[in-house]
Order: sequence, then structure tokens, then C-alpha cells
Amino acid sequence: MTRKYLFIFVLLLLPLLAMAQASGGQVKRPAKKQTTTTATTPTKKKTSKEKEKRTSKTTNVKRLATNERKPSEKENAPLPKPTLNPVETTGYDVTFSCNVTNATLYIDGKVNGTVGGTCFLKTGQHSIKLEANGYEELSRIIEVNSANTSFSFTLKKEENRQAVVLQNLINNMIRVEGGKFTMGATSEQGSDAEECEKPAHKVTLSSFSIGKYEVTQEEWQVVMGSNPSKFKGAKRPVENVCWSDCQEFIRKLNAMTGKRFRLPTEAEWEYAARGGNRSKGYKYAGSDILDAVAWYKNNSGKMTHDVGQKNANELGLYDMSGNVREWCQDWFGEYSRHSQTNPTGPSSSSYLGGSYLVSRGGCWIDKADECRSSIRYFTPPSTRFNQLGLRLAL
Repeated sequence: MTRKYLFIFVLLLLPLLAMAQASGGQVKRPAKKQTTTTATTPTKKKTSKEKEKRTSKTTNVKRLATNERKPSEKENAPLPKPTLNPVETTGYDVTFSCNVTNATLYIDGKVNGTVGGTCFLKTGQHSIKLEANGYEELSRIIEVNSANTSFSFTLKKEENRQAVVLQNLINNMIRVEGGKFTMGATSEQGSDAEECEKPAHKVTLSSFSIGKYEVTQEEWQVVMGSNPSKFKGAKRPVENVCWSDCQEFIRKLNAMTGKRFRLPTEAEWEYAARGGNRSKGYKYAGSDILDAVAWYKNNSGKMTHDVGQKNANELGLYDMSGNVREWCQDWFGEYSRHSQTNPTGPSSSSYLGGSYLVSRGGCWIDKADECRSSIRYFTPPSTRFNQLGLRLAL
């Protein structure tokens, strides 16, 4: 090799040797192009408690974000004011007025004196009734509340009230066809029958008429001009009348009507109560279920009631087992075992050393066994009490 070529070779070799010395004596290949990554420091694996804590924290953040959302325009709108109903108290002072100032006022079936003045009534509905001589009876249902505390009524004059009442009394007499029956402690009366109802015996009766209802206070008022009853009400039975009061009422009634009204005999009363010749053998007057036909201790509310409100018996007669007991024409005596025809009882009474008349039927204060069709009571003629009234016969 000539010196010229040797010199050129050395010139080319020197740069290569310099590079090899700078890299530690090794020639490295060019590195492949790689995606830049961020180096991280290795960490310990999280425990389950740390995971739960982190999850809870994240959830709380989400909840905060939800709760702190911006309200909508609809939510920002003012709430409407609630509609408030008037608050009702337990009751009010109520006033009543009427064109007839002395009219008798009944509230919920109880007399409240005459119209005028103020009375306290509970909030709600109440039944009102007004009565006055010479005027038609008025009945209403009123509603007491904050807006209704004053009520005014007008009574209409009743044309010839006396004639109307007396004609109704006559029209309400029921014809009872005569027949035979067993009077006293018959089998359906059972062990409730008392000694004075024995012995049971045969009785034959002629036809007669008897009142469909007990004599009412309205009828007594028209005839007698007064009303002695404790439990006031035009259609309620008259009570607080003794036997002689009844005889005076009948005397005046016959003078007004030209009829021959009287009290029923004891036998007539029992025959009618049993249903006459239509009898179905019930224990009480019209049923074996006392509540269906009578006002008595268990359902009366300790008072009488308007006549004809319970069921009638087989003849269409009402209240013969309840409401008030009823005077009969007979003196009280012991029964005979012999058959009788149209019996009128003894000529006088010396029962248990006293003079007693017969009263029959149950009343508003009696127990069930005292309301049977055969039950008898011996009553002093002068007795006046609120359990005893009358029914007419003709």
C-alpha cells in the first residue's frame, strides 16, 4: 500500500475510534422509536378497608354534587298558599224564633221549653219539632255550624184542629172479630208466667173495636185542654193519668163525638194483644222478638216514644207490649178455671187486702218478661205515673 492510501485510511479510522471510546468501548445499535411513558413508583396493594373508604368518599362526593345541583325555575317558584277550612268548635249558642212565641220546642226528641232565647248545641245535625195549640206541627232537620247559629220558623194555623184530631181517633179504631181463646199462662209464656196468670182458661168474646194506638197527648189535649205527661210529644202516649182521669176523658170524648168509647175489659185486651182469631201464638203482641214490637227497658232510652213506630201485631195494633202500660175496665181478681163468656172481672177488688184495678202490657222501663201478652198488674185507682196510659175500646 502506498503512503498516499495509508494516510487516507488513517483519516477515516480516527473518528470511529473516538466514538467507540466515548461510549465505553461498545457500539450501540440505534434504539427503536417508543411511546413516551411516565414512570411510577411501585406502591403497596390496597387493603379492602382502604378500598371501601375510597369508594365511600367517592360516593359522598357524587351525593354532594347531586344535592348541590342548581334548582330549576319551577322549583324556584313560590309555593301556593294552602286553602284553610274553617275550624269548627264542639258547638255553638243557637237561637230559635217563631211567629208563635209560646210554641213548645223539641230538640232531638226532648222538650226544650218554648221558642226564644239561646241554647247550646253541638256541631252537626239536630231534629227540631214545634207544637202549639191551633197550629200545625212542624218538624225539621237543622245543620248547626259556624255559619248556621240562628233559625226562624213559621207555624201554619190548623183549620178546625179539634175536628181533625177526633176524626183521626175514630178512624183508628180497629174492628176485632169475636172468637174463643185460652187466656192466661199458656205454653208460649213458659216459665215466665206468674201465679196470678193461672189457671189458663177458655174465654169466648163478642166482636168489639179497640184503638190502633194508645191514646196520644194530642188527643188528650184536644179533649181535656191540658197535658199531664212527663215525656212531652203530640204523638207520644199520654201518661201520668189515673183511672178516674181516664173515665173523665172518655165522658167528654163521648159528648164531643156521640160515640160510646170505654176502656177495654181485661179479656178483650188480652185477646186483641194475642192477635184475636188471627193469632200466631207469639209470646209478645205480634212477635217472639220483643225489640221488633215494643219500647222497653233495653231499647227505650228511658222514655216513651211516638206511637206506631214498632211493628204491629196480627190485627194491626201497635205498642201493646211496650211504650206505656194501659188501664183496663176491670177490678183485679183471681182467675177461675171455668170457661167464661165476655167476662168483666169481679164487682170489686179485695186482692191482697186492697182495692186494685187491672193494668196490662209492658212499658218503656219494663224488662222482657214483664212485656208478655198474659202479664197482669194490680194497680190502685188513684195511681198516676209516667209508665201508665190507656187505649180505647168501642
